Order: sequence, then C-alpha cells, then structure tokens
Amino acid sequence: MKKKNFYIPSEDISLFNRMEREATSDEERTFFKKLYDDEAHIQTVCGQIYVDEKDNSDKIFFIRRYNHEYELDHAMDDAKDKPGGYYDSLADALNAYLDEIKLSNEHITLLEWLRKQSFACVKYDRNLDNV
Repeated sequence: MKKKNFYIPSEDISLFNRMEREATSDEERTFFKKLYDDEAHIQTVCGQIYVDEKDNSDKIFFIRRYNHEYELDHAMDDAKDKPGGYYDSLADALNAYLDEIKLSNEHITLLEWLRKQSFACVKYDRNLDNV
C-alpha cells in the first residue's frame, strides 16, 4: 500500500534536511525522522501528543494537529492568562522561546528544552485518532 504524501511547509523541509546532518544525538535524529514521517504521511484530527504534561516536571505538552500544525502549552488549573501557542510549522514551534509564551522562567527554545531533556519525554505512539 502506497503512503499518502501531505504538504510540508518549506521551513520544515529545510529544518528536516538540516537536522539530518546536524542532529546532536541519536535521540534528536530519531525525533526529526519520526516527525518528518508523521508530517509527510499521517494526518491527525484529534492530535498526536509528542510530549505529555504528565511526563515532565515543567508540565509542558506538545501536540501535532492535522499534518503540520503544532500546539505548545502548559497544564494549568487556572485558565486565566493562559500560556502557550499554536504554530503553523514544526520550525516555528521549536523556535518558540518558552519564557515568552509563559511556559518557563528560563529563556530557552522548545528545541533547547527538548535537548536538555535528552528527548526522554518524547513519545511517538500517542495519536489520539487511534484511541
């Protein structure tokens, strides 16, 4: 069965190509390979959770919606002054500074945060369409 190919934003194509050469660890290389495959071939309506707030002490979650839209947010009890953001590409989401969107006090991008976590909080098998 042939896989369907979905649209990938040009900034993500550039990111995937660059990270194929410049990934700093095997875990990072796996992250970019898996997310490329997901963007290119798997559309999700309900969302695919890559980072669940239950899996990290910062309570950050990172979800892909449809094929190349991403949500980055924080588990909160109080919805007032809600942090986080929605991004039209993986490149934009990974370059988001967590302090600027109120997810951390540290001036660090999502990619830097994932590297700091050694990508340990990332899971690839949580597509909510399959639940």
